[in-house]
Amino acid sequence: LKYTEGDYNDLPESMERGTYDRVYFMESLSHCEDRAKPLDQARQLLKPGGLVGAWQWMLTPAFNYSDPSHVELKRGMEYGGGLRNLNKPEERIKEMAEAGLEVIESWDMGVEGILRGHKGWWVPIAEGHDFFTKLRSSHVGRKLTMATVWLLEAVGIAETGTYNTALMMEHCGYSAATAGQRGIFTPMWVMIAKPIANFTKPLP
Repeated sequence: LKYTEGDYNDLPESMERGTYDRVYFMESLSHCEDRAKPLDQARQLLKPGGLVGAWQWMLTPAFNYSDPSHVELKRGMEYGGGLRNLNKPEERIKEMAEAGLEVIESWDMGVEGILRGHKGWWVPIAEGHDFFTKLRSSHVGRKLTMATVWLLEAVGIAETGTYNTALMMEHCGYSAATAGQRGIFTPMWVMIAKPIANFTKPLP
């Protein structure tokens, strides 16, 4: 097993093009401004017959850009999670196409899990499933957590800025869980794509 560190917008030469069977993105595309760049890099890595897979944070088809409450939750996730312009599956499919990739499978694993009898992914965040997680997820539990972080920073145990970072992440968690409960967001959307035959990259 070999690890290579690099920028997925501009992969190092040590990662030889045309030598990989599969390329996989794990919750990383949502942090990129121009997703066509890393997707194009992924396509170039593939051998003939290779595939690109992506497990990604995604707005669901039910998300309504004209609904202010939907947009507010989207902004909360982007701000707190360091994300760039969350979008919907049909928009991500277009980004894939711009990089020379044809999506052949696209589905929400969160919905699939529920259909198999599991609870929604948002339950541990929004409600909890036992005494400790219910306490942690409650209003009192969240306030207690934030107060503890504030105190740790105030006495110098935690680094300066820890409390503000915790506030951001708390806002992201709340927004994501609420959006999940409303069925307008999932962190578990999966896409599998293959290279488009004879693809010619458009001029900038």
